[in-house]
Amino acid sequence: MQSQNIDLIRTVFQSRLTTLEHLLKSARTPDCDYESFLQKRIVADMLPFGTQIAFTCNQPHNFALWCNGKPANNLDPKVTSLAQASLVHRKH
Repeated sequence: MQSQNIDLIRTVFQSRLTTLEHLLKSARTPDCDYESFLQKRIVADMLPFGTQIAFTCNQPHNFALWCNGKPANNLDPKVTSLAQASLVHRKH
């Protein structure tokens, strides 16, 4: 894959992860019920926010694996704590 394409893909992934990081930091308030926060949905037919975190991290994670000729390895979509969400995000 051409370097220019890789740079474009990296920019897209970085933008998504930066947005995710902002959302996770915004949730870190003394009065936030994190488990409840991770179960929230923007719309009724959307998966919970915790699952969206795993999906957001799976994209760059699996792309990097694919670039290295390795099979996809999806993260557990059941993110139930803010600590787990932050850990998933930091790994990618």
